[in-house]
Amino acid sequence: GIIATIGQAISKLDELGNKSSDYRLPVEELQALSLGARVSSVSVEELSKALGTFTTVSKTSGRAAEIFYDALENISPGLNKAFENAPTQSARLRLVMDALAATQDEAKRATLAFAAFGSDADRVIEFFARGATVIDDFRKRAHDLGITITDAMVRQASDAQNQLTTLAQIIQN
Repeated sequence: GIIATIGQAISKLDELGNKSSDYRLPVEELQALSLGARVSSVSVEELSKALGTFTTVSKTSGRAAEIFYDALENISPGLNKAFENAPTQSARLRLVMDALAATQDEAKRATLAFAAFGSDADRVIEFFARGATVIDDFRKRAHDLGITITDAMVRQASDAQNQLTTLAQIIQN
């Protein structure tokens, strides 16, 4: 019934919050990326894999980081320093998306996309190569449709999930 439906909705919001935390991106940005990906025929799995790879690459060192930073530098000198100095994961993602959008060289774009997102799928590359404005565009679309999910909503859903779990334990005992 209705309790199960509410529980599922709360669970989905909690899952979104966990992904937001895992990817170190605000919930509204993750929602915008998800909407944009769907419109671009990029599956939820492909987007999740790409963002997971990006999160790993953005905090790694060694050979993987070297390949990534070289790919950034091949797009534009100084991009690797800008990436290192970006204050948030969101800023780093936007920088890479804009770098992909700025280059007309398909080989450089593919190299950076693979290094950053672990994908050479054309639709994934094309989605991220639309630039950071795609995030803002889909954030606005969600807002206009009244379907914006905020960090505060996710926190409230997590609190509700905890309360429902406690209530279920009390009822079982």
